[in-house]
Amino acid sequence: LKVWRVGIVGAGVVGLRIGRYFQKHNRSEIRAICDVNHQSAVNLANNLSSLKINNNNNNNNNNNNSLDSTPTITTHTNWMDLCTSNDLDIIYVAVPPSLHAPITIEALRHSKHVLCEKPLALTNDSTLQMLQASQAAPNSITGVNLPFRYSFGVKKIKEYLRDEISTGKVRKLNLVFEFPNWPRTWQKNEWVGKREEGGPLREVGTHFLFLLIELFGDVKKVVGKVDWDPKDEAKSEIGAKGEIEMKNGLICDLNLKTNKTGALKETNSLFIHTEKIDIKYEEWWILSVKQPNEETWKDLRHLPEFEQEDTCRDLVQDFISSCDGNTSNLVSFDIADQTNRVLNALYTSNN
Repeated sequence: LKVWRVGIVGAGVVGLRIGRYFQKHNRSEIRAICDVNHQSAVNLANNLSSLKINNNNNNNNNNNNSLDSTPTITTHTNWMDLCTSNDLDIIYVAVPPSLHAPITIEALRHSKHVLCEKPLALTNDSTLQMLQASQAAPNSITGVNLPFRYSFGVKKIKEYLRDEISTGKVRKLNLVFEFPNWPRTWQKNEWVGKREEGGPLREVGTHFLFLLIELFGDVKKVVGKVDWDPKDEAKSEIGAKGEIEMKNGLICDLNLKTNKTGALKETNSLFIHTEKIDIKYEEWWILSVKQPNEETWKDLRHLPEFEQEDTCRDLVQDFISSCDGNTSNLVSFDIADQTNRVLNALYTSNN
């Protein structure tokens, strides 16, 4: 079976996070890493090389078939090197959003499979260009890192929503975000805290806007107001309120706070209020339910499926399987484009 050769553009936190799963998979291996900071690319290459060596040794000890040796990971500062390379099959785009479109389009032009970080791009025009590029490369697999698609909690929510007899009709939706520190302490890249391409709505909100579409279908209308720091308008948003109307008539209220607007504890939550049950999905994987007249939430993390959940692992497995020609569950550029349009509508609505 083919071993898929992967190049990573962007040697930051997410490059390491997803790169580890490509490197641990027995059907893929990292061959190249690019970053404008060459030392960052070297550091990630060393990290992932040692991971593959350890993984191969474990496989050999267990008498399983595995790669006989670990190829050298080349390091680069120009992403065109990876897009044009004949030694790569897959490009993972893990750079700031402004670079997603040019890298993805070039990679597709050179017949590469592409896994892209979210948000798909900064502007609606850019996401449309990416979508058109993917349609012009029908033999290339494309996907977006929006891993709620693989979450057991999300699958469980879908079960609740299908069981209308027990759950009743959905009445109201709420998205709540609070960040006492933005950027968060582990986010070292300056752009994350800038208005141009960072901010909590892009970095975190994108996941939950995708989740709205995943659970409830297309969006009809967005009304919102984003607040900026009057002392430094180059910084990312300090607060936001919005109302998102789905095509099925459901209304989702959105509320974002930061330390500038009263945030006390970091949280990211989707609340689904139905006739017979309230559902809360928060902190990326915690699912809780309660009756509408109750105050105490019942945490469902005791279910065994939660202990087995690893959405990044499942994303990479699905991507490799799709490259093999199998049916996949990848988040398409089309859905990511829809998500991006809702995000940009929040930014530009101004009530």
